Amino acid sequence: MNVDVTAVRGGAPRKRIAKAAALTAMALAVALSAGMLAGCGSSSGASEGQGAAGAPAQDNRGAQNGGSANGGGAAAGSGQSGATTQPTIGMTDFTTATMDGATFTNEDLADYKLTMVNIWSTTCPYCIEEMPGLELLYQSLPEGVNLVGICLDGDFNRQVAESILSESGVTFPVLLDSESLGQSLTGYVSSLPTTVFVDSKGELVGQGLAGVPALGSDEDVADAYLELIEERLGSVQ
Repeated sequence: MNVDVTAVRGGAPRKRIAKAAALTAMALAVALSAGMLAGCGSSSGASEGQGAAGAPAQDNRGAQNGGSANGGGAAAGSGQSGATTQPTIGMTDFTTATMDGATFTNEDLADYKLTMVNIWSTTCPYCIEEMPGLELLYQSLPEGVNLVGICLDGDFNRQVAESILSESGVTFPVLLDSESLGQSLTGYVSSLPTTVFVDSKGELVGQGLAGVPALGSDEDVADAYLELIEERLGSVQ
């Protein structure tokens, strides 16, 4: 089971992260360059995931590397009696650290009506490309909305991650992956970047997104995400 998303242009397979963990510092630079070439030529479309209720997305243009899956409910066991309850995906109970060393938990979501969560890695070229646009979005978020990132390989690839964030001028909080986040959210991500939206309780709101919603200027990226945010604001109290 994966996070309920629609795949869009730019999705990169998460398995590249595991390979990067074993590389030396010099090899990491080579891997990053190779990843950019592979990512740029790996997909031609972007797509949004299924809705919060698990309904298939109407617009599914080239879902890549895992596609979409229902993030909740119960699934009938094949060849077995009864049903198997699937885990609830979200951010309702977790603890992690930020890239700056601060502690960040589900309680930090409580002050915001909606939080956009962008999940990325240092080996994902589209993730890096959209960073300045995400920062532009962060500077113009509607009242009651927050933006945080989760860098999946930020713990063991910290120097590269910090360099990316610095060069992109990122000021929004970027979290490190953790065991509790892996159990509730990041462990179900199969394509990068993946973006989800959660309410003040950490529960998923609407559709997630696998890939980037727009390719172009930073303004194009920010506007595309802002449109998704505004759509989801209408469904939260």
